[in-house]
Amino acid sequence: MAILIGIDVGTTNWKTAAFTADGKPFAIHKAPTPTHVSPEGFNYYDPKELWRCLCDLLQKTAADCAGQEILGISVTSMAEAIIPIDKEGHPLFPAIAWYEGVAKDEAAFLESRLGADHIFSICGLPIDAAFPLPKMMWMRSHHPEVYEKSRKWLQMADYVYYKLCGATATDYTIACRTLAYDLHARSWSKEMLNTAQVPATLFPEVRKSGSMLGTVNAAAAEETGLPRGTRVFAGGHDHPCATITSGCMSGRKLMDSSGTVESWLLLSEKGAEVPCTPEGARIGLYLDPERYVLWGDIKTSGASADWGYRHLASMSDWTDTSTSPDYDAILGKCAEIPIGSEGVLYIPHLRGSGAPGWNLQDRGAFLGLNVKHTAPHLLRAVFEGLCCQARIIVEMHARISGMQPEGVCVAGGSTKNLFWQQMKADLLQMPIELSPFDDATVQGAAMLAGIGSGVYGSIEEVSSALAVSNRILMPDPGSKEAYDRLYRRYCMANETVNSLHRALSESEA
Repeated sequence: MAILIGIDVGTTNWKTAAFTADGKPFAIHKAPTPTHVSPEGFNYYDPKELWRCLCDLLQKTAADCAGQEILGISVTSMAEAIIPIDKEGHPLFPAIAWYEGVAKDEAAFLESRLGADHIFSICGLPIDAAFPLPKMMWMRSHHPEVYEKSRKWLQMADYVYYKLCGATATDYTIACRTLAYDLHARSWSKEMLNTAQVPATLFPEVRKSGSMLGTVNAAAAEETGLPRGTRVFAGGHDHPCATITSGCMSGRKLMDSSGTVESWLLLSEKGAEVPCTPEGARIGLYLDPERYVLWGDIKTSGASADWGYRHLASMSDWTDTSTSPDYDAILGKCAEIPIGSEGVLYIPHLRGSGAPGWNLQDRGAFLGLNVKHTAPHLLRAVFEGLCCQARIIVEMHARISGMQPEGVCVAGGSTKNLFWQQMKADLLQMPIELSPFDDATVQGAAMLAGIGSGVYGSIEEVSSALAVSNRILMPDPGSKEAYDRLYRRYCMANETVNSLHRALSESEA
């Protein structure tokens, strides 16, 4: 049997998975992502721990695949968490978590020199301290000995490629999340790097997703159990990889890649000119760089749902032990609450806002509480807030693209939550297509190995083959008026609360 393997270095879990050549799951293994806190107060991932964990998972996957033909392996990961390596390839510092804004001063310096609009015209990104280029500048100021010894800076997927086959390479989707890549020139930006005083030689070569990077070397084969010589192919950022299984390749449907972060992507047609005006969406090149992606995030979507389950539907805040929650019963209670949660609103910016504001100072909030409200009111409000924020992003994409999307393809863990997905369909008044594959990101990575090894001719071919299994939820027209009222209230509250939090943050500075 021909097998394709994917690796997913995610914010919540690290995974390895094997799929048959036609995309069917064969074996999957996962482990919770170990996240640590540094003495300086930022969250980080340990590169050595990452490799040890992946080796353990890959050994299990390789054992599952014994006797099968492994056609190739590819990697998907979070972006913006970077690892400096020395000339021998040893990691020099932990990977600062993608969402950490340690480099605020450095981001402000870049903005003061070049201006936010001009930077966006180059990179398709707003100024944000979480991006790798400001983090590299921060490292130079705070840990100069690390910066001086560094020879390459690799993001998480790039580091796994290096460990597997010795390649120092990245792909377009991850390169476009550095604040150092010129979308139009298709190269590392001389202007950004000269301003930051960071040499281009510190960045890896940019390769098209699905291209072959090398083969599993002897050391990696011994550590992982993979056959030596297994071909390693370039993967990509996790959310674009999830689009491969979704059926959104026509450019008429939005992709909702739902995990810890909920990313809303709209793909361009091939050969379309990349926009360069900041209107709230981030812009990057796609896995196939002939397309670009409009990108809007809800930074703490899955995190909001998990937070709600933990703190509104369990005893975890009161005792060390509790029974596992009955999600169906919990969501059934939420469904009994009328649309609008009887006046409760939830703003979901637990780690700062994503699109269209992209501000780390924004925070989450509950509004409208009174004595009649219960935990089910609040938990329903969490899902309503997430759906309202999604509508803001959908309307933003429609405005920028000049095209009204005709539906949404959803992939990721939230597809099992039909209460949430039906609410999304009703509030957006759009059909929602649910991918049957729980692990769309790692499956997408494996399918890129399938493209590289010749099983498939293109991403479009893979997507068409896999999307036939999607489940479709239709919107309820009878709920439109009530959800429209809720959405108007949410937009007003979101703007007010964001302004308040930004003012409070400035007063604390």
